[in-house]
Amino acid sequence: MRDINEDWNLRGQIWQKMRDSLPEGVSRIDELPGDKTIEIELTKDELSILDSSTQLSTERDGAFSSSITLIRLAAEILETYKKMEEGAKEAFSYDSSPEVSKREIYEIQQEALENGVLKELSDEIILFFTLSSGVIEDYCIDLINREMIDSEYRDSNKTDTLLQNKLNQKTREELLLRCGIIEKSLHDEIRYILQIRNRLVHDVKEQQQLNPVEDVQSDIRRAVKVVNSLYELNGGDSIIWPEDM
Repeated sequence: MRDINEDWNLRGQIWQKMRDSLPEGVSRIDELPGDKTIEIELTKDELSILDSSTQLSTERDGAFSSSITLIRLAAEILETYKKMEEGAKEAFSYDSSPEVSKREIYEIQQEALENGVLKELSDEIILFFTLSSGVIEDYCIDLINREMIDSEYRDSNKTDTLLQNKLNQKTREELLLRCGIIEKSLHDEIRYILQIRNRLVHDVKEQQQLNPVEDVQSDIRRAVKVVNSLYELNGGDSIIWPEDM
């Protein structure tokens, strides 16, 4: 049986093959004219993904493919963070400096880790929360369209304009909450992640020190859980978070 990482890699390969097969001038699958077709060659494992309960939806091409990128980026950040954490503990240990208290050693380790994160992972962390916010906003739009818009108007340009341009993200969240489509807990988590992104993007001082990110590992996992919850509410299968990440 394949593990979840292999499944996500296969899905990413399928989407990449589909994009590579798009005609010139077309950047997204949902922009392909109705009378046009594309041909791609799939391996047996790739075909099994299409036959599974997790169906790929061209309607959610952008958000879905971005979710895959998000998972991979999260895994890379957490893996690097773990190695840096281990490195800081090895470089500054109580055994090598018994004259220093355990509390002082811990503070030295944390300072070394924070400096390393700022130096090595700052760009990736900012990118992660920027991408997370984009995916969250896309899924909120999809969810309003799915749950609140009559099928007669669901795919119209006017509806797209209304949901994307006339409603800001905070209003979308409030609508989803007050119509009983999302729980208060999910609403609060969405706010938390988007506020991290806003502070990182709009405040240079905050960005330089990554101040909005209180706990790198915890905040990244919280963002992925929000994306997972919204994806499930939109009819997708769960994005299972690997235990070893």
